[in-house]
Amino acid sequence: MADLRACLLSAGYTSVVTYIQSGNVVFVPPGQVVGGAIAADIDRIVDARFGLDVHSVVLTHDELMAVERHNPYRSAENSKALHVLFTRAPIGPAAAERVANLVARAATAGGPERAEVAGSVVYLYLPNGMGRSELVPALARGGAAAVVGTARNWTTVTKLLELCGSSA
Repeated sequence: MADLRACLLSAGYTSVVTYIQSGNVVFVPPGQVVGGAIAADIDRIVDARFGLDVHSVVLTHDELMAVERHNPYRSAENSKALHVLFTRAPIGPAAAERVANLVARAATAGGPERAEVAGSVVYLYLPNGMGRSELVPALARGGAAAVVGTARNWTTVTKLLELCGSSA
């Protein structure tokens, strides 16, 4: 993460702060890089420096606040069961329907897992954890993937919000 931070700083990003070892970065982009071009710029930087073909997901502070505000599972007693799957673009109706079908199948089988699609995120309630989830692998299975993105647990989401507030 120190190398990632250094790469972004050398590319003109400022107020760069990283969080844990899974690619979480809070930053202010250089003036010439705006909007959707930020993710492509970061992908290019990571590929050039580390040789990794990544597909970054970038949210503004306001977008991350909206994710926090609209979480349908916020009142769950176990916040460790809460996760968010972030995607680069809004999830279309066909993918949202596949997610709903997967959740319905899990519920029919007596599974406690839940998911809700909202824009470009999928809120996940996984009371048995992500590692034991039947829903998560089904979401990402092969070419029939319902949704492709990157997931973060609720603790990470709230920590990134804190870091956004301190980096502004």
